[in-house]
Amino acid sequence: MRWWVALTVALIGCKAAPPCGYDEHDQEVPHCEWNIDKVPEPVVECPGDSWATPECESCACDIDGKILCTEPQSPCAETTAGAGS
Repeated sequence: MRWWVALTVALIGCKAAPPCGYDEHDQEVPHCEWNIDKVPEPVVECPGDSWATPECESCACDIDGKILCTEPQSPCAETTAGAGS
């Protein structure tokens, strides 16, 4: 019976922490995931994180783990395409 208890304790101890941690009520904080072409793992963002997409959308992760984005900006797309040339 001791081996079962030891195995249970080991498995609980090996549980991975959620990507954005826990809130003040020990509940897992929701997170946002988005994919990038040719990247095998999704990118994980936490509530309050923001980023820009290659299409020049401004995106953010809200407190419910939903991704909110603006419309692509055409002047940004033009300057992005010309960058590095």
